[in-house]
This record gives sequence, structure tokens and C-alpha cells, in this order.
Amino acid sequence: MSEESAKTSPPPTTQPRKRWGIVTRTVLLITSIATVAVVVAGIAVAPFVRSAAVAEASGALERLADLTAAYVERSDGRRPPDRLIARPLERILRREGVTGYLVSREGGLPPALQGSGISDDQFNALLAGEPISSPGRDGLGGRILIEGRPVTGGAVILTQSVDVAGELGTKFLARIAAALALGLVISVGIAYVVARRLSRPLRDAQGVAHRMAGGERDERLTPRGPAEVADIAEALNALNAALATSEGRQREFLLSVSHELRTPL
Repeated sequence: MSEESAKTSPPPTTQPRKRWGIVTRTVLLITSIATVAVVVAGIAVAPFVRSAAVAEASGALERLADLTAAYVERSDGRRPPDRLIARPLERILRREGVTGYLVSREGGLPPALQGSGISDDQFNALLAGEPISSPGRDGLGGRILIEGRPVTGGAVILTQSVDVAGELGTKFLARIAAALALGLVISVGIAYVVARRLSRPLRDAQGVAHRMAGGERDERLTPRGPAEVADIAEALNALNAALATSEGRQREFLLSVSHELRTPL
């Protein structure tokens, strides 16, 4: 019984494999390409943006050092060395993330600037009347920008953390990322519209093919779209014409046979 039941048991049915349409495939393909392009562009542009932000911050610190030196020159009275500059000016500088110092040959570098990267030669050149610009390190090892300007009786030294410039670069990167994300969304929309337009002749051909399978022979496609899609439309038109001719001959043959059968010998 087991062998008979095994022989007579119906074959297992297989579920048809789900296939993605050309629209989905095209959108996914273009989205993948656009995503890769966005990521590569972001990775490539990030170092340049950060470098440009640091350069911009350095230029701004240079201008601020010139203005600070001019302000100190115009101010009246001598200030003791090794201390921050006047409090009104200090508040203005701190709003920009800048720390300022007044230094003199007698007082030397303030404790906060010792080990910052200002060499003795640079310090002596600054007191001799030459401005200095150099990168350095703060007490915690963080990167800073240093600008020094000579003034009467000493010099002004301004420092700014590179992280402050990095914040500006981060803002630029955020804007660039938003623009790239917007471009990605637009590319997905364009991909969908293009895929729909490209697949429209194929959908028309599919409908005509189904109607041809149902017996309709008066269907005809207008070739349009890419050359390959237009070739499909022409092939379906040729197939439809051939089927109509073949079926017409079959009808004529059957009519002839029927007539011969009804006619006595």
C-alpha cells in the first residue's frame, strides 16, 4: 500500500518565485549608485572642509590679533605681565573662543603658555617687533592656534583651540550632508519616473500578449521606447499577424473538409 500511495501521490507544488519588477530594480540600482556617490563625496570632501575651516579660523585669529594689538596700543596705562588682558576686551575674545595674554620680556611667558610650542626664538622675535603665527598645544594636549603681535613694552598673544574651528567645519559638513541627502532623495524620485517611463511600453506589450493568448487578433502595438523594447512590440505584431494567418488557413481547411464530407460521391 505504501508503494501504491507513493506512486499515486501528487507531486509537491512549488510556490512561484517572487520577482522584482523593472521599476523596483531600476530604483534600487540608481539609489545604490547615488548612495555610494554620496558617501564617497562626503568622505572625500570632509578633510578639505576641515582644513578650510582651520585656515579660515587662523585668518580670523590673525585679524583679531591685529585689532587687539591696536586696542592695547591705544589704551592708557601699563598692565602687569603674566595676566590676561583687560576684562572688556577679554569678554569679547572669549565670545570668539579666544584667550589673550599680555607678555613682556621681564615677565616671560605666562604659565598657561609654557609648553604651548612657542620657542624661545619665536618669543624673542615677538618682543623684538616681529609678529608670530604658529600651531601649538594647550595644557591638556589639545591643538591650538597661536598669534602674537608686538606692542609697546611687550606683546599680545592670542590662542584659540582648533576644536573651535572644527565646530565651523562641522556646520559646513552638516550643510553639505543635507545637500547630498537632498540630492539622493531627488535621484530616487527621478529614477522612479524614468523607470516608469521605460517600463510603460513593456506593460503595454504584456497586456497585448495576454489578450492575444485569449484569442484576440485585432491588437497591434505601436513601437516606442528604447530599440530593444520597440523590437519586442514589432515581434508581437508579427506574431499576431502570423497567428491570424494561420488561424484563417485552419478555418479554410476545416470549411473545405466539412464541405467535402457533406457532398456525396
